[in-house]
Amino acid sequence: MKPVQTACSRLDERDAFKRIATDVLALDRRIRWVAFEEAGHPPCWVWRDPVDGGLSVGAGACGSELLDPLILILAEGREEIYGRGSVSHPLRFLILVYNDLIQIAVRSGPDSHVAVGVDPTADACTLAEKLAEMVAGHGCRR
Repeated sequence: MKPVQTACSRLDERDAFKRIATDVLALDRRIRWVAFEEAGHPPCWVWRDPVDGGLSVGAGACGSELLDPLILILAEGREEIYGRGSVSHPLRFLILVYNDLIQIAVRSGPDSHVAVGVDPTADACTLAEKLAEMVAGHGCRR
């Protein structure tokens, strides 16, 4: 399911996300979408049309395609779950593999991350390394 195609004013305010989304989508034609999620705000998306390759921008949730931030918290072993509020094991990136989609997530701030949806035939580890470098280099955070 695709997100609702609406103007995303937060995307306009985030030149860093626009740049990183363009750069990420240029890495591989098998990248389906790029999303920026920040606690307390609807996610911003850029996704590729599978037929003509055109790019669309949207905002808001779109069912189960987005990465649940709780997965990042659990994977990092956040002590805040236990009331201590620190990260035990900061992640460089997280890769989730499903039958029809690979998701790659990279933290872009304490309460935000960039997520990418990739075709299962793509080299997820190589893309994850490149995404982590891009996010760090672009400073995609509030």
